[in-house]
Amino acid sequence: MIHLLWMLPVAAVLVLSVWIGIPHALRKRAESRLRARCRDRGVIVLTYDDGPGAELTPRLLQLLDEHEASATFFLLGVRAEACPDVVDRLVSSGHEVATHSHSHRNAWKTDPFTIARDLTQGWDPLERRLGRPLAFRPPYGKATLASMLQAGRAGRTLAWWTHDSGDTWRELPSVGSVIDRLKADRGGVVLLHDFDQQRSPERVEYVVELTRAVLEFADEQSMRVMSYAALE
Repeated sequence: MIHLLWMLPVAAVLVLSVWIGIPHALRKRAESRLRARCRDRGVIVLTYDDGPGAELTPRLLQLLDEHEASATFFLLGVRAEACPDVVDRLVSSGHEVATHSHSHRNAWKTDPFTIARDLTQGWDPLERRLGRPLAFRPPYGKATLASMLQAGRAGRTLAWWTHDSGDTWRELPSVGSVIDRLKADRGGVVLLHDFDQQRSPERVEYVVELTRAVLEFADEQSMRVMSYAALE
């Protein structure tokens, strides 16, 4: 009996290692490849999570249009339902529409059945509308073996990032520091967030200003700004 009791925590560690350890290792490998691909091709990918925002997303679309740049928007189902006109504009503007689940649940802290429903609710309506599997970015960047398999079965690409803009950090980094990181790496996939509900004006403006700075930096360096799908 004592021997069996000692085995329980060992078994739990092994299961946890498979459940989240394998997805985490695959994510790190994918991020390394993304970094190399962006560097080799001189590319910046602007990605926006948790939107669309009724006011912020249209402002970003105007900026992107001014620079003739494409971006990828990882939509939350609950916010896409609240802003159908903004989703229409994303599609008509030619930007990549991708999925970020329905209500942004953390797969490491939620039971797998709830996560499975949340993912399905997030991507099914968009995929029916667009007629193709969408790229999927796990909320908080947290995936489990089950959520990765669920995404992969229908040919959905798991999409990561190489540079966090810091727009959700407790203290906002300077715009210049993000540009410096992109310059040092000669490109990358930038994580930003375009929701505007229950968000301070300072953070909304930070997203706008950083987007403008990245686009201007890309123009100055003759770098291309493209969608995640185009990079793949």
